[in-house]
Amino acid sequence: MIVISSAAAEEATRFEEQSTVLQEPVRLTGELLNETLLMLTSIDGALLVDPTGTCYSAGVILDGFAIKGKGTSARGARYNSAIRYIYGALTDHSKGECLAVVVSKDGTINLIRELHKRIYRSEITEQFERLRTAITGESVNPKEYYKAIFWLSDHRFYLSPDECGQLNQLKETTRVRLIEQEGGATTPADFKPDDEMNDTYFYDENDDGKGKPPTD
Repeated sequence: MIVISSAAAEEATRFEEQSTVLQEPVRLTGELLNETLLMLTSIDGALLVDPTGTCYSAGVILDGFAIKGKGTSARGARYNSAIRYIYGALTDHSKGECLAVVVSKDGTINLIRELHKRIYRSEITEQFERLRTAITGESVNPKEYYKAIFWLSDHRFYLSPDECGQLNQLKETTRVRLIEQEGGATTPADFKPDDEMNDTYFYDENDDGKGKPPTD
């Protein structure tokens, strides 16, 4: 298990009683990478590195509390300890920004947290406008309505509490209209805000609000 943290140096100091702290941090690059990485990861516990690949300690016994809805009894202590530490860092900012790479004995590789890609906020706005246009008037435009509502359902992670509330109200009133108009309706599950969502998942908009995402 490798924990990549923006506060790796500080965390190495905090964990010095429950890890093997390197006297001189090692940059895991080039010829050192495979040999050193194999040696350090053979020690029970996590490898603690910063975003540049500099390793500060090995065999780290991670701390943290159980997080409701996260972790699974089907996975071992390695995976679940990473869950506790990484999700605990969301509220304990002294741990910095971090993620864990967990390689299981069966070869499975997990990234914790599994991050969503970034999008433009204007994409959400455009779909809301498309949805409202589809339901404005005496009858609903089913084709355009379903395209918009299911796009928003597929991207529900990015929706704010207010947007979720609006959508739940709109889809219920539209469901009733579609049943009267079409004889039936297909409706996505209720929209609920995701606690992990924040503005870092949105790209900065260009002046016209419709620029292409960066290529980095």
